[in-house]
Amino acid sequence: AAGVAGAVDVSMNSNTINAFIGDNAVVRARKAVDVRALSQKDIQSLTVSVAAGAVGIGGSISIINFGAALDEASRKALSSQSDGATTGGLVDDQSNKSGVVTDNLGGYSQQSGSSSTVGTVGSSTAANGAITLSDPGTQTTGNSGLISTSTSSNRTAASSSVGTNTAGNSFSNTNDPDSGVNAFVGIGASITAENASVIAKEKISIRSVAGGGALAGLGAFGVSVSVVTIGSQSQAYIANSAILNLTGNLVVQSSMTNTVYSEAYAGVGGLVAIGAQVAVVTDSSNQLAFLGNNVEVRSASSVKVESLAHRDIETKTAGGQVGLVAAGASISRVTADGRTEATIGNDVKIDQDGGATVGDVTLNADHYTREKGFAIGVAAGIVAGVGQEATLELNPTVKATVGTNVRAKVAGTLSAKANATPELDAEARGYAAGLAAVGVSLPSTSFTPTVIADVGAGGIIVAGGLSMEATTSVPDGGTSARSLAVAALGGLVGITASS
Repeated sequence: AAGVAGAVDVSMNSNTINAFIGDNAVVRARKAVDVRALSQKDIQSLTVSVAAGAVGIGGSISIINFGAALDEASRKALSSQSDGATTGGLVDDQSNKSGVVTDNLGGYSQQSGSSSTVGTVGSSTAANGAITLSDPGTQTTGNSGLISTSTSSNRTAASSSVGTNTAGNSFSNTNDPDSGVNAFVGIGASITAENASVIAKEKISIRSVAGGGALAGLGAFGVSVSVVTIGSQSQAYIANSAILNLTGNLVVQSSMTNTVYSEAYAGVGGLVAIGAQVAVVTDSSNQLAFLGNNVEVRSASSVKVESLAHRDIETKTAGGQVGLVAAGASISRVTADGRTEATIGNDVKIDQDGGATVGDVTLNADHYTREKGFAIGVAAGIVAGVGQEATLELNPTVKATVGTNVRAKVAGTLSAKANATPELDAEARGYAAGLAAVGVSLPSTSFTPTVIADVGAGGIIVAGGLSMEATTSVPDGGTSARSLAVAALGGLVGITASS
C-alpha cells in the first residue's frame, strides 16, 4: 500500500494605510501639526505533512506573499530546481536524480568597506556669498565604499497626476496612494504652525515553516518548500507646491523594520529515500521620504528628511535521509533589493521670502540588511548523496539627493548622507555516510549596492556649510560577509565538493 500526504498553506496580504492633509488645504495651528501612518503586521504559517506505507510520499508547501507578486525564483522553487519539472511531479523527479543543486552560484564574496566620502561638488561663489552649484559629474556604482555624484534626482512626486482641487473639498478630491503605508501633505496645501512632522512607519514580522516526512518499506519521498515574498512600500512626503511656515522643526520620515524567517525541514526513511527542502525569501520593499517639486519652506528652525530601513532575514533548511539508497537536497536562498531614499525635489525654495531664518537642512538615507542562509543535509545508506546551497544576494539603492534648481538660504549646514550596511552569513553543511558517498556544499554571498549623495545642477545655496556623503559601512559585529562550506563523507568511495 502507498501512503500519500500533502499540505499547502497560501497567505496573500495587501493593505493600504494613509494619513494625510488634503490637496490645497489650509492648516493653522498654535503648536504642532503631525501626520502619521503607522502599521504593524505579524504573519505566521506552519504546514506539516507525514506519509507512511510500502511507498511513502509526503509534501508540504508554505507561501506568504506581502504586497508583491511571486518573483521568478520563488515560482521556480515551487515547480522544480532544474529541468522544468512541475510541482506535481517534483517528488517523483527527485527519485531519478543523484543530486539537486541549483545553478547561479558565485564564490565567497567578502565585503568590508570602511566609510568613504563624496568629493567636493563643483561650485562658484558670488560677491554676495551665494554659492552656485555646477554639475558634479557622473554617478558610479560598485561594491564597498561606493561614491556617486550623479546630478539626476530621480524624483517624481507620487501624486503628480492629481487634478486641481479646492480647499473646501480637499479630502474627497485628494488622490491618495493605492498601496503601502503613506503619510503626506497634499498638493498645494499650506501649513502654518510651530512644528510639523510627516511620518510613515512600518513593522513586519513573518515566519513561514514547512515540514515534510515519509517512512516506507520500499520508496520514501519527502519535499518541503517555504516561500516568502515582500514588496511593501512606506512613503512620507510633502507633495508638490505645498507651503510651510514654521517656527520650529520640520521632520519628514519614512521607516521600515522587518524580521523574516523561512524554514523547511524534511525527514525520509525507506529502501530508497529521497528528500528535498527549499526556503526562499525575496524582499523588494521601498522606503521613500521627500519634499516634492516646487515645495516652499518659508521658515523653520530645522528641516530633516529621513528614510530608514532595517531588515533581518533568515532562511534555514535541514533534511535527513536513511535507506539503502539515500539522497537529499537542501536549498536556502535570500534576495533583497529595494530603495531607501531621502530627497528634495526640483525647484524647491527654502527661506526665499525674506522671513525667519531656516537652520540646518538634513537628508539622511540609511539602509541595513542582515541576511543569514543555513542549509544542512544528512544522508546514510549503501549509496548516499547530499547537496546543499545557501545563496545570499543584497542589491539596495540608497539615495540622499537634492534636485535641480533648488534655491536655499540656510543658516546652518545643508547635509546629505546615504549609507548602506550589509551583514551576510551563508553556511552550507553536508554529511553523507555509505559504501559510496557524494557531498556538495555551495554557499554564496553577493553585495552590490547603489549609493548616491548629490546636489543637482542649477541651484543657488547660501549656507554655513555643505556636506555630501555616500558610504558603505561595516556592521557592529565587524563582518560584512561570511561564507562557510562543509562537506563531510564517510565511505569506501567518497566524492566531495565545496565552495
